[in-house]
Amino acid sequence: MSDTYIYSIGVIGSGVMGEALVSAILKSGIANSMLAISDKRVERTTELAAKYGCSVTSPEEIAGKAENIFLVVKPQDLDALLESIGSKVSPNQRVISFVAGKKTSLIESFLLNS
Repeated sequence: MSDTYIYSIGVIGSGVMGEALVSAILKSGIANSMLAISDKRVERTTELAAKYGCSVTSPEEIAGKAENIFLVVKPQDLDALLESIGSKVSPNQRVISFVAGKKTSLIESFLLNS
């Protein structure tokens, strides 16, 4: 895994909370070209990309190419997501979870054992 990142921030999950996060990140001064979003609902990510001008890509691409990864998915979707991205996350990346009711230790176990 190379530590050359295409995106400063990647947001996985584009529901209400994900959109609020994207909006706040862009208002903070991060360029929209440095932000990528992903969601299992393609039409939703397309809508947000048009609204905010950021890139749309897969969770795996975000995991491999974003310096900071925000997990903003439903609790029941977290395990499958972590299984798909775990091997692509390097120790130098930051993973920030907004997932309700899930312990940090669960996320760490997926990422450290991949």
